[in-house]
Amino acid sequence: MDTEEKVEQRRKEAAKLKKRNQRREKSKVTPRAKHILIGIAVVIAAAAIAFVLIFPNTGLSRRVMTAFTVGDEKVSVAEYSYYYRSAYSSYYNMMVQYVGEENVSIDRSQSLTKQKMSDGTTYADYFSKQAIDNLTKMIVLSSEAEKADFKISDDDQKQYDELIDNIKTAAKSAHVSINSYLGSSYGLGFNLDMFKKCLKRELLADAWQDHITNDKEYTDDEYESYYQDHKDTIDTVDIRVEQFAVKDASSEDSSSAEDSSSEAVTIAECEADANAFYDQVTDEQSFSDLALARAKEIDGEDAKDETLSKNQTLTGLGYIDTDLASWAFDASRKAGDKTVLENANKTAYYVAYIVRPRGREETKVVNFRQILITTSSDDDQAAIDKKEETAQILYDKWQEEGGSEESFEAYAVSNSEDTNSAKNGGLYENAYPGQMVTPIDDWLFDPSRKAGDSGIVQSSYGFHLLYYVGQGDAKWKVDVESDMRTDDYNEYYDGVSKDYTVKENKLFMRYRSEPI
Repeated sequence: MDTEEKVEQRRKEAAKLKKRNQRREKSKVTPRAKHILIGIAVVIAAAAIAFVLIFPNTGLSRRVMTAFTVGDEKVSVAEYSYYYRSAYSSYYNMMVQYVGEENVSIDRSQSLTKQKMSDGTTYADYFSKQAIDNLTKMIVLSSEAEKADFKISDDDQKQYDELIDNIKTAAKSAHVSINSYLGSSYGLGFNLDMFKKCLKRELLADAWQDHITNDKEYTDDEYESYYQDHKDTIDTVDIRVEQFAVKDASSEDSSSAEDSSSEAVTIAECEADANAFYDQVTDEQSFSDLALARAKEIDGEDAKDETLSKNQTLTGLGYIDTDLASWAFDASRKAGDKTVLENANKTAYYVAYIVRPRGREETKVVNFRQILITTSSDDDQAAIDKKEETAQILYDKWQEEGGSEESFEAYAVSNSEDTNSAKNGGLYENAYPGQMVTPIDDWLFDPSRKAGDSGIVQSSYGFHLLYYVGQGDAKWKVDVESDMRTDDYNEYYDGVSKDYTVKENKLFMRYRSEPI
């Protein structure tokens, strides 16, 4: 390289060095300073991690700690605790409803990590799985809805606004801040912003699921094809069953010496009594009469014949006894067939009578509304009469105002003591024979019943103000449609959920809030 070229190359290198130094000068950050800043950032990050690990039970930490991820979405410990507590609350309330609070197998004074279910799983692990599964579903469905630019309805938005207002009102009544109220109810660190996020996600997910589930229309051929492929789960029978059970003669519940002949004690006596009952059955009415007479002999004159079970499925009858279910659903069964069977545990005999053999139920389902004024077994006659008067006054007032379905719906919301239906205007859809208590069942399926009919019916639950909306499809078709929609939705969900991998952070998940 000649001298002139060397000079030119050095000149260019000097110019590059000058520009680099100028950029460093303008940035106010030297190479050494960069190393210092990186070190500071590492220290800050380490300090944040240390704060979370050393002080895990602070609201801030629980909002920062990630319990698990669903796809790209991180779920904080505080949010996880909300769903964990919700799972616990749903389970506990359901068990109280079924068995009574005194019989729920959860000790509220002990940690759920120390209490096990019948299969050996701790309640903490069970509710943890419920929380993860539920939140995963919410995230998957709401994310798919957002991809489709799907929006919640005005009614959903109204529900959202009302729930937020309710939370604010509850906090004000408790004389605490909203965040304190939410934290004490749903877990440390859970605040209003998180509640809004969860609520919006749930409303969107539910609306999207409903859209996916109910969007498709099915043809008559599809109904028929599905039924033919799933007869064992769709077919039902109407059957009468009388039980003759072994009774411990030494127990407090055993019959006294005077009436011991009315109740068998040994399995041999059960068999003999069942055969004697069987021999006297000539038709359905004789079966009912014999059962009623036996019930009165055992339980007194107020006893009723409760042997009839309508629209019983193979699975449902199997819960009573698998041999009984197999006999009833045998393809050769016909109306009027009867039998005597020993149960699987060898503790009872059944006498069974086929009223309607297996097949699809052609009776059309019905839709109705009800307003319930409850009575209790503790009520004396005066109290019952007073509640009947309340029901009649309410009914008369509704009729005086025009007796429309819309006004009945409004009355149900504000007056019905049926917590399951009041918020929906007392609406029950797709009711089928045998589903409701006998007095309501008889009223609904009276052959003369027509849309717009109304009345008051009394049952053991109280006084029912009823409004008949109208008929739907045959029950078998309703069942088939429900099953098809469920199958189609499950296929959809299984397909989209594959893209949402769930990864648990075992370190931080243990910081969930115990709900007791």
